[in-house]
Amino acid sequence: MRLFLTLLGGSALFLILLFLTGSIDLNIERQADTVPPEVPPGQSSAPEETEEETSLSELYINEGLGFEINHPPAWSVDEFEQAVSLTDESGSGAVTVIVNPAPEGATLAGIAALSRAQFEEQFNTAIPPPESLNINGRQSLGFVFNFTANERGFSGLFYSLMAGDRVYGIMGVVNSDAARLASVNAMALTFKVLD
Repeated sequence: MRLFLTLLGGSALFLILLFLTGSIDLNIERQADTVPPEVPPGQSSAPEETEEETSLSELYINEGLGFEINHPPAWSVDEFEQAVSLTDESGSGAVTVIVNPAPEGATLAGIAALSRAQFEEQFNTAIPPPESLNINGRQSLGFVFNFTANERGFSGLFYSLMAGDRVYGIMGVVNSDAARLASVNAMALTFKVLD
């Protein structure tokens, strides 16, 4: 079994598989039958989000997994043993937080490198090296990537951080749309470890 699975747990691949098979609906089946309109470069074909859709006014707290995250009011929350998935009502965006015990001797750089390698293999795409960022006072390493699944384009982000004896992975996925990815990123950056 891969070290990645040890670091982030089988739940990460489980959630990725749910997403890719359409069990976590990101409009894969509904959009496969439609022909997207031609859109000039630099413009989005997605309808503009309303203020309510982009507002991060709802606070989700999971004391058992030790974190909180803000999300828009219309997003649904699905809880798993080691993860929580938040999905927008249209099914075109999701943020999943995966929580696992930190293996002895694990480092943030090692976790981020292994996560990147696993995502590259899983999605058959080159991913830039992880970059350092601060998420609510916690050092994190993350990357943004694009991939294709079921002949549809998607954009994603993944942030790794460690706190105490836990490893947190924050994954955001949207139908390829820069504005929606920016919204999911803003949501991911509200993540906070409960002390």
